[in-house]
Amino acid sequence: MGKIFKKSYIYLILILFYIPLLIGAIYSFSEGKEKGNMSSKFKLSGEGWSQLVNDSDISYAILNTTFIAIFVALIVVTLSLLTVFGLWRQKNIVAKSYVKSSSNIPLINPDVITAISLALAFGVMFGTLQFGNSGYERLIISQVTMIIPFAISIMYPRSEKFQASLFEASKDLGYGPIKTWFKTYFRFMLPVSLASLIISISLSFDDFIITRIVSKETTIGKLMYEGSLQPWVMAMGTIILIITLSSSIIISIKNSKKVKKYKKMKVGS
Repeated sequence: MGKIFKKSYIYLILILFYIPLLIGAIYSFSEGKEKGNMSSKFKLSGEGWSQLVNDSDISYAILNTTFIAIFVALIVVTLSLLTVFGLWRQKNIVAKSYVKSSSNIPLINPDVITAISLALAFGVMFGTLQFGNSGYERLIISQVTMIIPFAISIMYPRSEKFQASLFEASKDLGYGPIKTWFKTYFRFMLPVSLASLIISISLSFDDFIITRIVSKETTIGKLMYEGSLQPWVMAMGTIILIITLSSSIIISIKNSKKVKKYKKMKVGS
């Protein structure tokens, strides 16, 4: 009974989580009201998908957001990887604990406070945004500042499991410090780096508050959250839902194959 309850509880949580998303996916095929807003009454239409594909402003926002998200994610992963490697090499426990604790502050700090603080800092350093300047550089710096603590918190536990003997053995084989780092530490951290990359892209893609306060850039988040709910927003959410479900299914299948393989090896031994 305990096992049945545990499994049913997990499935119940997943169902409650996905039901609103599935309803949103269904309503992506519904017709909007006269002003383009969503209606509670379902009326079959491809208005949302047509708007998502044909509207030039939406297309520009998607391309712009995608470029920003990938660029920010690459910077975040690189800086986070170097940071956790430095923490791994750090012998001073006080300095190590200080960096760890200070990196957690942005995680609990509200986005509004972070955005206002960054806007004030940019105002002091660079002045106010001039007419015609979208604040692209400010947006990149702000999103990196916001996302990097998440990446560090994801990478740090795996980094601490890296064995120093592998690093030293590579040096003994004649490899230089940089090549040793790529052949040992980078390879060891590659899976969690890819996970951090995906999460960083997602956080950047969904950001609205920081983008709205520190820059004038047009992103998909600003279009989605600034105006009223429109059919194309549901269509966009449906695409993200399909990507999420597909990724979850692929990961589940791979994990189940690994478990079956491990059980066979265990029985054979």
